[in-house]
Amino acid sequence: MKSELKIRQLKELAAAYRSDLKVNPEYQRGTKWSIPQKQSLIDSLLRGYNIPLFYVHLLDKTNTFTGTIQTTVWLVDGQQRLAAIADYLHGDFGLPDPQKESPGSVVPSLLKSPSAWHGKKFDELPAEDKQNLLSRELQVVEMREETPNEVRDLFIRLQAGTPLTAQEKRDAWPGDFTTFVIRHAGKPNHPDSSPKTFFKLVCRGKNKALSVDDGEHYVDGLADTRKFFAGLAMTIMIRERDDVDFVDLKGKTINEFYKTNLQLPPDDPAIARVMHTLDKTPELPGFTALTTGKPMSFQMAYHLALLVDTLNEGNYVPVWREDVVKAFITFQADVAKARLHYREHRQQLPHYSRFVVLLGGSGSDTAEVIRRRHAFFIESVYPNIRLQAKDSQRLYDPLAKEVIWIRDGRKCKNPTCGREVSFSEGHIHHIIEHTAGGKTKLDNGILVCPECHGNRANMQALTPIFQNHIKQVTAQNQFSGLSEFA
Repeated sequence: MKSELKIRQLKELAAAYRSDLKVNPEYQRGTKWSIPQKQSLIDSLLRGYNIPLFYVHLLDKTNTFTGTIQTTVWLVDGQQRLAAIADYLHGDFGLPDPQKESPGSVVPSLLKSPSAWHGKKFDELPAEDKQNLLSRELQVVEMREETPNEVRDLFIRLQAGTPLTAQEKRDAWPGDFTTFVIRHAGKPNHPDSSPKTFFKLVCRGKNKALSVDDGEHYVDGLADTRKFFAGLAMTIMIRERDDVDFVDLKGKTINEFYKTNLQLPPDDPAIARVMHTLDKTPELPGFTALTTGKPMSFQMAYHLALLVDTLNEGNYVPVWREDVVKAFITFQADVAKARLHYREHRQQLPHYSRFVVLLGGSGSDTAEVIRRRHAFFIESVYPNIRLQAKDSQRLYDPLAKEVIWIRDGRKCKNPTCGREVSFSEGHIHHIIEHTAGGKTKLDNGILVCPECHGNRANMQALTPIFQNHIKQVTAQNQFSGLSEFA
């Protein structure tokens, strides 16, 4: 087989794809890429990144009537990429705009300056970006057979790799976050692997087989653990860096986080916070009891880790450490009872309707559903954990603040304001002021923004409205575990 590497401009290949470039069903089985995959390719091209080679088969045939040689060009490898390029030039989709996505659906990017092409279709691109894209030089391997079936043989060789799971693909990516995940969650026979004791909560030791056309492919038993840790680490790091409580745990979001964390500073406080959670959780009294018997689900371990993270960030006397595991085991037992009650009576107790139901099904990995699930979890364990501030100031501790912040929808409850406030900037106002004998209890706290909280007279005037809000959420049984700060 003769092959030659040629350079073609993107606009030439795109035009040929819709006309002279033929798609052979033997090699291509229809366009299957999702919109996010197509968007990622176009974004990479606009950034000047190199993309893989295209392979085409030039088939010469003599016209029996005219005696001339006619060449048909068959696309062997690269249809998904060419289809994405052609569709974008045709205006079939635009590029994503992170600032317009719903909160938690995308991770905050390390590239602080938004690109000029964010949110734009091809016709909306700046003239310079449009020209740069059209003139991008792409590498094409043109092949002619000298003996039959050479192209088929090449195609089989190109496609014969064993299919990888999403996490195995991430494991192969370069970057510091990839190494961080492998080192601490573990990967068999990897030189950097040194899994933390924390992962004994969820450890799956055996390899599992996936069925593929060419036999059996074995995924190491820690692949799912690495995916779990990637999502957990992402959540904690974004909490530290961007003051966002939860993000989607979808593959797309995790992939993007890997890409935006290729380099991690050695003194990164976000990494230190993750490590603090991994190291301190196994030191909790009773932790060993959580590692015996059946492994804990990843979702339960996720909520436990975030509880410990919040408590670690609080200014507490460490007496809380003696209560966390006991409170968590009580919660696990209540969840188990609720599951059994539903199976026997088809009645949904709160632990079933507000937690179990949210563990599965569509949307269970979205930020909003995770937030609702975690809100019920911390509401349930909060009364069973002794929290004592290290100083004498009667302030709401971070866990109580998180309960109130979620309960009040992350919005200032001043009816004339109502703006959304982040966790760090939000203030918890004592409805009955502390100086007037008001207690630092969940049912005496309400979320307001710093500006509204600064107007004491207005806060006092709004007391009846605030109290009515508390009555409403209590009546709706959304936060029945309102308890006193100790």
